[in-house]
Amino acid sequence: MINALIVDDDLRYVKYILNLITSNFKNINICHIATDGEEALNEISSNHLDLIFLDLKMPTLSGNEVIKRTNKLNCITRPKFIIISGDMPSLKELGNCDNIKSIINKLESPESICKKIEYVINEINYNVQLPFVKDFVISELLNFGYDFKLKGTSYIMEAIIYIYTVIIT
Repeated sequence: MINALIVDDDLRYVKYILNLITSNFKNINICHIATDGEEALNEISSNHLDLIFLDLKMPTLSGNEVIKRTNKLNCITRPKFIIISGDMPSLKELGNCDNIKSIINKLESPESICKKIEYVINEINYNVQLPFVKDFVISELLNFGYDFKLKGTSYIMEAIIYIYTVIIT
């Protein structure tokens, strides 16, 4: 289950995105809704969150400031951000941040928004599963007597990991 936070001061859009997520994504748990940057930071620092839907223009703290402060928090894992904005010129203020995984224009179609969310969910699931899958595959190949000094073994390992993480899940 992916724990998520919606941060937006436009409650009509919050209701819209919440309905879109809950009706299309059973593996996203919306833990909280914040209406300003300060409230968002309190939620981020006190909860384990995997994904944050973040508006850029808000009272008290901008979305950009929330991202900067989140990156300074002492978190085990950094949450991923999907930026929500109706003001596309404000995107220029965003710095280069690896945790920003997608940008949603508030005027986009529901289908387009769902595709972007699905892409980010797949990336989150892949990053969570990869270490466990890799350890399991290595263990099994060693049990079968494969020698990791040989290139072929590494190729087989990567192929199995790819098949499991991309095709099966």
